[in-house]
Amino acid sequence: MKELESGYIYDPYIGATYHFEHIPVAVADEMIAPKEFPYIVEAVNHTLTNIYACVHLNKYYATDFRDALCIATRIEIYSGEIAEEVINIRPVTEKEAKCF
Repeated sequence: MKELESGYIYDPYIGATYHFEHIPVAVADEMIAPKEFPYIVEAVNHTLTNIYACVHLNKYYATDFRDALCIATRIEIYSGEIAEEVINIRPVTEKEAKCF
C-alpha cells in the first residue's frame, strides 16, 4: 500500500521501477496523440577512438517517434559490435527539419 501512496512501484514483468500520477483524460489524450513529426536519435560512436582523439556524434533521422525507438533499440542491441551508445531521442529542431 505504501507503494501506491508514494506513486512509485516496481514492475517485475518489465523489470523497472516506474512512477505514476493521476491526470485528466483530456491531458492524457493530448500526450498520446500521434507524434508524426521527425525525431533524431543521437548516439556516440567510439569505433575510431584509438586512432583519433575524438568520437563521432551520430544523428539518425526518424520519421516518427516509434521509428526513433526502433533505431535506438537496434543501436543498443548491436552496440557491442559497433561501439555506439544512444544518448538522446528528441524531436528535430526547425534547422534540422530543413535538412530532412
